[in-house]
Amino acid sequence: MWAWSAAPGRPGPLEYGEGSVAHAGQLIARGADPYAPEAPGRFVAAIYPPISYAVAAAGERFGPFVALRLAALAATIAVAVLVAVMTRRRGLAAIALGVAYLATYSVRAWAGAHRPDDLAVLFTAGAVVAAGSSWRRAAAAGVLGALAIFTKQTAVVPLGFVLLYLLARDRVAGRRLAVTLGTSVVALGAASALFFGPSGLVDHLIGRNATEYAIDDAAAFGVLAILTIGAFVLVALRIGTGRMRAYLFGAFAVVLLAGREGASVNFQLDLGAAAVLGIATAPLLRGRGVPLLLAAQLVAVWAVAALASLPGAATTVVPAAAPPAAIAWSGTHHLVEDSGLLVAAGIEPEVDELFVWSHLVALGRLPDEVTPRVRSADFASIVSSVPLDQLDSWPVQRQRWLPALAEAVLERYRLESSGPGFYRYVPR
Repeated sequence: MWAWSAAPGRPGPLEYGEGSVAHAGQLIARGADPYAPEAPGRFVAAIYPPISYAVAAAGERFGPFVALRLAALAATIAVAVLVAVMTRRRGLAAIALGVAYLATYSVRAWAGAHRPDDLAVLFTAGAVVAAGSSWRRAAAAGVLGALAIFTKQTAVVPLGFVLLYLLARDRVAGRRLAVTLGTSVVALGAASALFFGPSGLVDHLIGRNATEYAIDDAAAFGVLAILTIGAFVLVALRIGTGRMRAYLFGAFAVVLLAGREGASVNFQLDLGAAAVLGIATAPLLRGRGVPLLLAAQLVAVWAVAALASLPGAATTVVPAAAPPAAIAWSGTHHLVEDSGLLVAAGIEPEVDELFVWSHLVALGRLPDEVTPRVRSADFASIVSSVPLDQLDSWPVQRQRWLPALAEAVLERYRLESSGPGFYRYVPR
């Protein structure tokens, strides 16, 4: 937590993709629509729902990476507090489980990122816990559920599993949740349509997220989830209530969604929250071996992560070592793999999410207006996180660079300077 506290003060990106989130927040802060059609030669990814960017825009005057990092950290700690509150009658077990959530692998790897995942997890967890047969509880759950969906789309999966369970086993609670959740979603959708074009929202939130899906990748992330938090999941499945088991199944379905290109360990955050809350809300917690089993899981994963390389963040290379202030951004146009470097330097990125752009061009959904500009040396500099002549050695980075674009860079540009996670190319 001490290390996390420094994240909001970092002037540049900590994870890949933070730049596009910050850029969309800047556009909203200036009164622009990040979901609107882009001008020729420009690309704004805006692949998250409006609440994510509204939070980023709210803190724009404090810096482009401040607001959402603070919100994500507060949400992470709030989930731990929720766990402790649900376990409050068990004394020290409440503190132990709350801290255990903070120590899970996905939380440790992702907390503090300028991304909406942690905030969506909090809203989802709150909705699942709040749902009940009274209208007051149903209203709270419906509002929280809608906030979760409008923060990150994947929240609809665990919420859907819980709603289906309640409709089957607790019809009063299920029907009232369906009414309040549906009403809240419609209300937020109508409010969003007042500020953002509906067709643009649909295109960005659905079309631009429809990347290729690989069963092998989904299985790999499923195995990783079992290895890193499997003990919590098994205990929660054994002693948790029916509602929490439905939450667990829905959260594991989110893990399997990580089989699409561009996904990372952040797809495990819902599973961690569901597992720990499942234990916290269980009617009985018997057996002295349970605390030892859970502690052994955390210590073992910590030891492996400390000694070996586990996929823990959005990128497999360290963030750019050179601070933005040390980079001489001469010239007008720049193409940077992680646009957060440009955002931190106060430069408007022309392509704020290279992975999404490359994906859409490869699928024929977007014309390639960037590669011709590279071939004509229109960009003053091009920055990648790995050497482009060794791109095949980096599977994650290879997904971000359209092959024709990488070839054009190597043909018309030369490597001027480099450092860990930072390779700058200038025209030959």
